[in-house]
Order: sequence, then structure tokens, then C-alpha cells
Amino acid sequence: MNEPVELYKCQKKLAALWLVGSAIPLLTILIQSLTGFWQGKDQEAWGWVLPALLPTLTLIVGSIVAVDNKPEGEKREVPQLTYRIAFGVSTFYLFVVLLTLGSVAGKPQPLEPLHRSSWLLGAVQGLVGTSLGVFFSSAKIQKRKEA
Repeated sequence: MNEPVELYKCQKKLAALWLVGSAIPLLTILIQSLTGFWQGKDQEAWGWVLPALLPTLTLIVGSIVAVDNKPEGEKREVPQLTYRIAFGVSTFYLFVVLLTLGSVAGKPQPLEPLHRSSWLLGAVQGLVGTSLGVFFSSAKIQKRKEA
């Protein structure tokens, strides 16, 4: 259950999750902004979504670039459980962001659900940051055996 898995492969899966999971709400807010959905309060909508997604997205992309520059002959591994927790918490968080964004449809004041969700998103974002921090810090270098 907790066998080591290759860090770079896990990072690519996390990056795919975060890129797709972030693209959907970002495109939704963009379309809503262009159609006047936010009733002139576009900056507030963007002010809700950008801090919810970009810090973690930046961390994920930056970590891939850093690991991609590793010395030849090295392979970094992480415990599988650590990866699964980071992936699961990230999935839950992105689902909550999408669910919150979906809850604004048909509301006379669409920003209200966003403001109300901030405390929950902040708490879950803390769990995401912690799980990703543990994931990245648990990486161990394994020397590849020469054939």
C-alpha cells in the first residue's frame, strides 16, 4: 500500500489534475465576465478565484520544472500513500471550488455564495498546502542501478 512511486510521474498527474481543475473555473469566470454575469463586479469574482487556484498551481508547475533538472542517474521516489492523500485532497478542493462556482447560477447577487465559501475554501486550501508540502518533502533519491 505504501510502496514508493516515482516523484516525477506523480507530479505530472497532480499537474494534470490542477491544470484541468483550474482551467474550468477560470474559463467559467472569463465567460461570465465577458457576458456581464457579474453585474460590473468582475474584479471581485476574479479576486475570489485567482487566490483560490494560482498559488497551488504555481507550486505544482514550479516543482515539475525543478525536478526535471535533476542529475542523470537519479530517481526520486515518494511514499504512495503521501501521493494519494495529496491527490485526493486536491481533487476534493477543486470540486469544492467548482461546486461553489456552480452555486451562483440564478442568484440575484452571485458574489454572495463566493464570499460565504471563503472560510471553507481557506481551510481546505490549508490542507492542500500541507499535503503537498508533505508530498514534496518526502521525496527520497534512489540511485539507479547500472546495467
